[in-house]
Amino acid sequence: MPPIRGYAWKAHPQTLILALRLGCPYCEASMGFYESLHRDEHIRDAARMVAVYATPNVGPTALPQPLRDLQVFSGIDFTALGVAATPTLLLVDNTGVLKKVWRGQLSDGYEKEVFLVIEGRSPPLGR
Repeated sequence: MPPIRGYAWKAHPQTLILALRLGCPYCEASMGFYESLHRDEHIRDAARMVAVYATPNVGPTALPQPLRDLQVFSGIDFTALGVAATPTLLLVDNTGVLKKVWRGQLSDGYEKEVFLVIEGRSPPLGR
């Protein structure tokens, strides 16, 4: 995984990157799920959540209030991250190795998988 300027992979056991786009209806429809991830104590202990945007000069106010304490990086080269569409979730370990990718607005089953994989209760298989 290429570095994100201003972020250290090694500072956290895992990082869950939310690759988002302003005005993306699927991103907006997924915010409730992202909020539930962010509120979950086990997830917060297991992974640091950050939001990335390809658009420059995007800040935390682009996110709903419950997510505004996430670190936000803008002007990110989505192609370098392997992001072809939004929303995309990327789970990265503390050495910068990509462990798992989830693309699009997730079904209930894939939402459950996100929780299980981050918590280490399921191997990062599938999508």
